[in-house]
Amino acid sequence: MKVFLCQGYLGSTKLGKPIVFPLGLAYIASSIKAEHEVYCWDPNVAENPMNELPELLEKIRPEVVGLSLRNVDGSLSASPDWYYPLFVSFLKIIREKLPYCKIIVGGAGFSLFAKEIITRNPEIDFGVLFEGERAFSQLLKNMSHPEKVNNLVFRKDGRIVFTEPKYLEDFGAHSFPSRELFDLKEYRKHPYSVNLMTKRGCEFHCIFCPNNFISGCRYRLRSPKNVVDEIEQMKNFFDLNNYYFADSTFNYPHDYSKKVCQELAARKLDVDWMADFTPAFTNESFVRVAVRSGCVMFNFSPDGASDNALAALQKGVSMNDIRNTISLIKKVEGAHASFNFMYDLPRFNSEHIAGLVKLIPQMEYILRDKLSGVYLTRIRIYPHTPLYYLALKEKLISKDSDIFYPTYYTSASSFKIGNVIANLTDKCCYASSKVKSVLIKSR
Repeated sequence: MKVFLCQGYLGSTKLGKPIVFPLGLAYIASSIKAEHEVYCWDPNVAENPMNELPELLEKIRPEVVGLSLRNVDGSLSASPDWYYPLFVSFLKIIREKLPYCKIIVGGAGFSLFAKEIITRNPEIDFGVLFEGERAFSQLLKNMSHPEKVNNLVFRKDGRIVFTEPKYLEDFGAHSFPSRELFDLKEYRKHPYSVNLMTKRGCEFHCIFCPNNFISGCRYRLRSPKNVVDEIEQMKNFFDLNNYYFADSTFNYPHDYSKKVCQELAARKLDVDWMADFTPAFTNESFVRVAVRSGCVMFNFSPDGASDNALAALQKGVSMNDIRNTISLIKKVEGAHASFNFMYDLPRFNSEHIAGLVKLIPQMEYILRDKLSGVYLTRIRIYPHTPLYYLALKEKLISKDSDIFYPTYYTSASSFKIGNVIANLTDKCCYASSKVKSVLIKSR
C-alpha cells in the first residue's frame, strides 16, 4: 500500500517560525515501512508548499494519507498564529486530488481537540490519538474494523466513536525514527531543528500543561545506550551534529538523565544539544556532565517568581531551586541558560510580579553573557488540564466556549499586570540588548 505522511503546515518560515523535524511522523514511518511503500514530506521546509502538495499527490497517488497537526497554534498572545486553517486547506487539497484515498490525521494538536476537528472536517476518515506508531500500523490492517484498534476516533452511524486509549509501554524497544525518508539537508540549515526523545510521559502536574493527557503521567524510558546509539547514527549516517531533546523535562528522573549524559560524554561524539530542564533536580555534577556531553543551552521554565506562585502553578520548584540554578550556570564553564516565566497567573500575581522585577535584573547581573534569553508568556487554556477546570469554575469560559481558537487565562488584574510587564521589559534589561530583544516579545 502506498502511504504518504505529511506534516502540518505552520505558514511561511520567512516570518520567523522555527523549523522542527517531524519526529512523530518519522516514528510512524519506521513502524510501517517494512510492509508499505512510504513517502514523507514536511511542507515547512518546502519552497512553495501550497503548490507542491497537489503536485506530490498527483505524482505519488497514495492510497492512504497521514496528516499530522502537531501544533494547533503558536504562543504569541499579542498576535497568535492559528495553524488550523492551514490544516483544513491541506485536507481539502488532499480530498480534491484523491477522492477515494483514506485520510488519517493525528499529532498532539489533533489529540487535544479531536472531537472538534473530526466533527468539523468530513474529509477525515480516521483520527489517531496520542502515540501513533502502533495505532497507525494496526489501522492499515483493519480499515474495515477500526474498532479493533486502540487510540482511534472515527464516525460510525452518525456518531463519533473513540476506541480505548493505550500508551506504548515498550517505547524504548521501537526502531529509531526513519529520518532518512525526509529531506535532511534542509534541517542541517537550521541548527537544533532535529529532535529526539529519551522518554515519553511526564510525572509533573503543572496546572496549564496537557502533557499528562497526551503522553501519560508515567515516564517510559529508553536505555541510555539506546538513546546514544540513535545520536551516533544521526551523526555518522546522516551528518547531523546538533539536536534538541524533545522530552517535556530532560533532567528528570535525575539519575537516568545523568546516565544519558555520561554515556554521550563517554563516546566523545562531538555533538551539541539543547533541552528543557526543571530547576529542581539540577546540581553541579549534573550540569558539568551535561556540558561535557555537549549541552550548549539549558532552557529552564520555572514560570513563577515566588514560592506561592510556583505552588499555585504546581511546578514542583522553589525559589531556592531557581537561585541555585542561576549560581550553577554562572559557576560551570560552558554553561548557558534561558528562562521562561509566565504572567497573569490564577493566584499570587502581586508577589509574582514583584519577584520578577527583582529576579530578572539579578539574573542579568550574575549571568551576563551566559544568559541567552528571558521569555515572558501568558497561559494558554488547553482542555484536559486543571487550569481549564479552574477557568470554568471562575466563569472565564463555559463548557460551550470555543477554546480551540487561542484562548488565554485572564485574571481580574490583567490590565494592570500588562502595564507592569511592559514597564519591566523596558527597565530591567539594562545590561544585555540580546536579552531585551527577547523579553519585549512577551507572549
